[in-house]
Amino acid sequence: MKVSFGFGYIASLILLASYPVLTILTEGTPAVADDTGVIRKVVLLDLWERGNGFRLSPEVTQITVVENYAIAQWFWDNSTGETVVINQNNQWHAIASTQTPFTPSTLANYGIPRETARQLINRDRANPNTPSEQSPVANLFTPVLPQLQRQTDTLILLPSQMPEFRQRIYVNSFRSPNTYSIALNLKQNCNGMPDCTVGAFSATPVNPNYSPGDGFIKKIPLTNDIWGYFTPSRCQSICTPAVIEWVWQDTHYRIALKGMGTDVNRAEAIMVNIANSAIEAGPR
Repeated sequence: MKVSFGFGYIASLILLASYPVLTILTEGTPAVADDTGVIRKVVLLDLWERGNGFRLSPEVTQITVVENYAIAQWFWDNSTGETVVINQNNQWHAIASTQTPFTPSTLANYGIPRETARQLINRDRANPNTPSEQSPVANLFTPVLPQLQRQTDTLILLPSQMPEFRQRIYVNSFRSPNTYSIALNLKQNCNGMPDCTVGAFSATPVNPNYSPGDGFIKKIPLTNDIWGYFTPSRCQSICTPAVIEWVWQDTHYRIALKGMGTDVNRAEAIMVNIANSAIEAGPR
């Protein structure tokens, strides 16, 4: 049985170009205790200054604030986009608007500190059910998480809980602007040897032609209305790992672990718990 993920596609917008456009308002709007109303007005004014010829009024659908910065999601005449604003001298100003989602790197290009930029993106993309206080990442991933946060723009999903390993596990990470992978190894330098690797966590951009392509795959519900796909471990000359994968925010997340045992139901329960722990914690 083959299962294909569905993917949405946002058509090119008339309003804005494909890259963020720098905009500084000449007169800011004073900040007040409840900044969301003020931010909404600043964003709508910025959009009106750009949007000649649009039939409908723009609508701000979501506002996320971190320190002196905010991201506003908007909808206008069947088009969607984002505007980032800054509070300077107690006044909010629009910095940039884009038809494509902002990333920590693009926000950093506008002078927003990298750590603040990631916090802003993470909170904006997080599911509404995500707790305001994020549970800490599992100890296994503590050494590599700062590296990932500095060097990839991908939304990082890692669990707060992991099953215990009987042996010492060495963790290596590999990252690029739009991907990351974490290898769990039995030795410090495995050099890609399968019998040295006990697990892996990865995130890659969605491939429109992707299909799990395994006859043993099982579609299962995960938390936050996400569907996942579980593939049990199988042993012939070597044992393949148990795998659980899902798509969120146009990213394909995959967890693979060996040593799950021969009880398929138990292995599925363990993998689902790990995936749900990562999803519920929200992007890190």
